[in-house]
Amino acid sequence: MARAPFIIFERKIAAGRVFMARFYDTAGKIVKTKTFPDVKSAGAAARKAEGLLKNGIIANAANPDAATYLKTFWTRESDYARGRALRGIVLSERYLTNSFYVINRHLVPKIKGMRLLDIDADFLEGVILDWGLFAPRRRAL
Repeated sequence: MARAPFIIFERKIAAGRVFMARFYDTAGKIVKTKTFPDVKSAGAAARKAEGLLKNGIIANAANPDAATYLKTFWTRESDYARGRALRGIVLSERYLTNSFYVINRHLVPKIKGMRLLDIDADFLEGVILDWGLFAPRRRAL
């Protein structure tokens, strides 16, 4: 059975009682414990923890940070590069380096703080339009 991504518990401290959330990775190891000093109920603490989880307080294998994912995608160790190599298409270092550079320089600033699943076709169309990549070409007369 898979472990829940977090649990809520209550602790007694000098100032009274406080709710806490303990976050777990997919292997069930504790990743982080967060205290909610302003929360008055376990339900409110759970809602706050869910929000933190959604916003990426811990790594989420199913929905990683988009910038980190794209930067690691263009490395020799990525699943993409290894999969291509297994199919007989070895990506050159120059290709990987250039792709990493383009992503890091042009796309990462636009997706900073976004999760991979937050990027959709509309967002990408907006990025492409901002770059002006597909502006109409003028014809010579």
